[in-house]
Amino acid sequence: VLGPEHEHVAISLLNVGFSHLQLGRLDEALEDFQEGLRITRLIHPERNTLEGKFLGGIGSIFRFQGKLLEALAVHKKAVQIFTKLGNESGVEMGIAQGNVANVFEDQGKYEE
Repeated sequence: VLGPEHEHVAISLLNVGFSHLQLGRLDEALEDFQEGLRITRLIHPERNTLEGKFLGGIGSIFRFQGKLLEALAVHKKAVQIFTKLGNESGVEMGIAQGNVANVFEDQGKYEE
């Protein structure tokens, strides 16, 4: 039996969070992502890919809520994590950079 602070619980929260996000249940998605992020940071204080994925979900919620500055900060943090992990050319980095670009587009900052 898995305890409440197990990596598989965090991964499940990530998946459920994205399901809630797709259904437009932003508050529920944010709760899932925040709890999964808490668990991930508890068991992986050194940072890892899963943390970046949770930040991407949280940033997407902020973007949909129109909180563009908060969204940009969170998405940039995800990019920093993937860079630190040496994942500059991975799929996760591409998604994170695309998320940053989407916020810039929403802000009308096409040059950045």
